[in-house]
Amino acid sequence: MRSFAQALQMKLSEQTHDQLNILTNIESVIYTPMYNTKYLSSLIIPVLSLIFYKCPGQIGFIIEDTICIGDPVHITNTSRNAASYYWNFCAGNLLYTPQGENLNDQGTLSDPAFLTMLKTDEGYYTFITNQDNGHLTRNFYGENPFVTPVSDDLGNFGGIIPDQAKGIQVKEDNGEWYALITGGTGNESRLVRLSFGNSPGNEPAAENLGNTGGLNSPSDLYIHNEAGIWTGIITNYAGNSISRVNFGNSLANTPGETNLGNVGNIDKPGGLFPVFSSGSWYFFITNRNSRSISRVDFGNSLNNSPSGMNYVYDESLDSPYDMTIIEDCGSMFGFVVNSNSNNIVRFEFTDEYNIVAEYTDLGNIGELDRPHGISEVFRENDTLFMLIANAGSNSLSRLYFTSCDNSSLSSSTDREPPVYSYDQAGNYNISLVLDEGLPSREILCMNLEVMESPPVELGNDTIIQPGQTMELNAGEGYTQYEWSTGESSQVIRVSEPGIYRVTVSNAYGCITTDEIEVITDLHIPNFFTPNGDGINDRWEINPAGRYPEAKISIFDRQGKLLISYRGSDPGWDGKYKNVPVKSDSYWYVIDLNDGSSVHTGHVTLIR
Repeated sequence: MRSFAQALQMKLSEQTHDQLNILTNIESVIYTPMYNTKYLSSLIIPVLSLIFYKCPGQIGFIIEDTICIGDPVHITNTSRNAASYYWNFCAGNLLYTPQGENLNDQGTLSDPAFLTMLKTDEGYYTFITNQDNGHLTRNFYGENPFVTPVSDDLGNFGGIIPDQAKGIQVKEDNGEWYALITGGTGNESRLVRLSFGNSPGNEPAAENLGNTGGLNSPSDLYIHNEAGIWTGIITNYAGNSISRVNFGNSLANTPGETNLGNVGNIDKPGGLFPVFSSGSWYFFITNRNSRSISRVDFGNSLNNSPSGMNYVYDESLDSPYDMTIIEDCGSMFGFVVNSNSNNIVRFEFTDEYNIVAEYTDLGNIGELDRPHGISEVFRENDTLFMLIANAGSNSLSRLYFTSCDNSSLSSSTDREPPVYSYDQAGNYNISLVLDEGLPSREILCMNLEVMESPPVELGNDTIIQPGQTMELNAGEGYTQYEWSTGESSQVIRVSEPGIYRVTVSNAYGCITTDEIEVITDLHIPNFFTPNGDGINDRWEINPAGRYPEAKISIFDRQGKLLISYRGSDPGWDGKYKNVPVKSDSYWYVIDLNDGSSVHTGHVTLIR
């Protein structure tokens, strides 16, 4: 099937059987630190812990788990000193539906089956097996995997690679590059080795390694160096079994093979994908006939006798052909292609690979047509992508998860990143890359949940009757209440007009504010009759005495100020400079000087 070219060395002893010394180019792993040992590349960087992205003195940062829209995001960088730092605050996220495109310019393909993509010092390579004629296609992209590649049809080496060529792995062993290919049916079932010399770009020599381990229409394979010994696991489509091959201390050796039988109720097994976690090996296998996924457990060594289980059939699986598994910011995801229904399905693990939590049918993305092999998930800059071989259209599809634009800053090259925020709720990946372009390159991704601000609502501005009190309620469910009055309860009672503000926070520490204006009902008369009969001779604001500091101003139609007085003064008697004014409408402005809004309107004077 697919694999990064790699030298992965696992050293297990009685004292340290749960540790791996991984010789890898971190640039190729991205979100697959200790789990996905299938896809590690060839450059050498020692990693001393299973959870190497959290090793002291290596790469790490601290960030909140959950915030609200608009809240400031503070990140503390705890990483080692590095030559460069690159932060992305809206990186591609596997939780969302990917985009896709069909690539029909990837060389001469004829019923393509499985593929592997790897990155070396020279650049990106893809190797694709073709079922129709056994030919092997090699594509070279240079440093940019999104360009049209230089493609070579390497042929089938005079039939050494048989028709129905399937799985492929490309490995580096002591500076020499090898490709291992499964293929053939019935008596023609075999394992093939290609030797490239010091570069996967060289012309290889082919060798038929034959069938000594009960191979029966072999489909996929995985090769791994365990404690200096190269061991491989192969699925047999027609035989409903798995085989183990052992090359000893070199991939140049003639392997021995053992058929391990049907483990995990496999039923027409297609692709397999290995996961190493907490010191144990798990192999996940697609079953085309039973539309299910099996898990085969080898414990702490691929040379152990395996046990297995079959996950319950899910209706979203329809002739599942191949899968890839990836860690994305602490969560484990799988992607399965269905060859009959031309779609891709995503599932998420829970409970340490014991339960498949949920399947999501993502549909036909990238013009899938009888999809067979699916590559590992790669990252180029801030985009995650994978390749899928389409046997029906003799093409590849590229699915990709692009970065978003919901953060106030998209990226930063500072050691200590600036404060920023998000304008939409969602699940965001924050990634940090150290030493971009150097052998010491490391990358770490963490997840941040952005939620809607807590919906506090005090209601519309309201009127309070003189001498009465009213209740203001900020709503239940918050962990903290802070009122402008200094109170800290959910409900307060007020008796005075003014603007009242509350700030609430929920269990996650997000924060939001609302305010309400409480207005006194002044009973402002709309007319008065200053005719000396002792009835309604003054225009008075009731109860004016409650607002002695209020300022009341009266204007005529032309805007001329006739009188201005305080709330503690008697009301207006309808005179200007002690001379009665005519019957008319006059404008007033009332400022209570209590923080509430200014009141304006008109009053009619009738003589």
